[in-house]
Amino acid sequence: MILDGVVTAIKSGLSPEGGVRSVAPYVIFAFGLVVAREITGRGRSLARGLIDLRLGYLVTGSIVRKALTLDMRWFEDPAFYDKLQNARRQSEYRAMAVVDNGFYALQNALSLASFLTILLVFNPWVALALCAAGIPAFIVQTRYSRLEFRLQTWRAPETRELNYIEQLLTMDEAVKEVKLFGLGEPLMRLHAETFRRAFSEDAALARARSLYGALWATLSILAYYGAWVWVIAKTIGGGLTLGAMTFYLTLFSQSQGAFQGLLDNVGRLFENGLFLKNLFDFLNLEPKAAASLPGPRPPEDRSRGIEFEDVSFRYPNGERPVLENFSLRIRPGEKLAIVGENGAGKTTLIKLLTRLYEPDKGRVLLNGVDLRHYPLEELHRRIGAIFQDFVRYQRTLAENVGLGAVEKMGDRAAIEAAAHRGGADEVARASGRLRYAARPLVRGRAGFIRRTMAKSRVEPRLYARRRRPDTR
Repeated sequence: MILDGVVTAIKSGLSPEGGVRSVAPYVIFAFGLVVAREITGRGRSLARGLIDLRLGYLVTGSIVRKALTLDMRWFEDPAFYDKLQNARRQSEYRAMAVVDNGFYALQNALSLASFLTILLVFNPWVALALCAAGIPAFIVQTRYSRLEFRLQTWRAPETRELNYIEQLLTMDEAVKEVKLFGLGEPLMRLHAETFRRAFSEDAALARARSLYGALWATLSILAYYGAWVWVIAKTIGGGLTLGAMTFYLTLFSQSQGAFQGLLDNVGRLFENGLFLKNLFDFLNLEPKAAASLPGPRPPEDRSRGIEFEDVSFRYPNGERPVLENFSLRIRPGEKLAIVGENGAGKTTLIKLLTRLYEPDKGRVLLNGVDLRHYPLEELHRRIGAIFQDFVRYQRTLAENVGLGAVEKMGDRAAIEAAAHRGGADEVARASGRLRYAARPLVRGRAGFIRRTMAKSRVEPRLYARRRRPDTR
């Protein structure tokens, strides 16, 4: 309309001021549209940023909370870590992409509806040709989205290996052996080989996707410029004004762009939905229900201590039993050291005592009561354990001690008493305060400090029971 108004003003011999006044309403209307688009765009960017932050936290929190509910057997199964890798990989990005593409699909659908309304009145065959030409490229994208999803899902073990090697070469726990045994270059070669294998598969898929996408995109371009030729011919023949020709050419471009954008949004929704399926599959994992015995809990006989009665146990997917018809009694106040070869079942005894696993046969008793009568939370509060691979939390020394009994974190006296009995107070004296950070450690004494922290960590529970003998 602006173009036709300018042409009319020139033909009518209007002055520049008169010509501007004649097209001013259209210019003002266009100005309002641009301002409105800018405001809505800014608002959309703000909303997207806020949603992205909250959605990322929600996805990560859901994964972690699900992991907290799963029992021990899941964490000793390599297939579980493949599921976890697939759930975590790109989940935050894919979840936000679903939101983005959903909004963009709605926007393109509304724009396309308005464009098609005009095009169908102008010429239905042009509208059909412009839209139909974009469908093959959409089919290609959908097909290769499914192939990419399968490839990424199958490659979870390789992705975990790459992440592990990267962590191994950059973590302080491994740096001594990496340097002493000269592991840096061999591990880097392994990392490069794994990456090249994954890269070659990705590159082959990307090349095929680009090639076929480009071929079918050519069809869409041909349809677009075919419509151009038809409109230009119609204008030269006097069927359209110059302004109408410009309007329809712009409309062709925008309508085809909106249709291709809609198809692209739908395709990406499909692709992102495939990847999010990994997340939902992980969230649908069910923990094995902790076995419990019916009826009230029998009274405890504090003279009996801890008993293993004819216990047999085999790890999930294990080839042989770790324990078979095993019996043991530890009386109250008795100190017992269990010595054996690696894999003999020493740590397994503690896992059964703490009910991280359940025996396949037999039973474990505490004060004459089957452990299955105790709620897990109560049983765990009553036991202190230091495993071989205990954790050094990247927190202060006081927090490292207090994490053994989180309900006592605010009890300064309990923390200091536990640190004294576990030997961690020596570390505190060396640093001048109990808030000594877990890292960096005192030079040359890292092992000693870690051991004292681990030993002190179980002390808050013992300290609490010494202060309240009736809860033993």
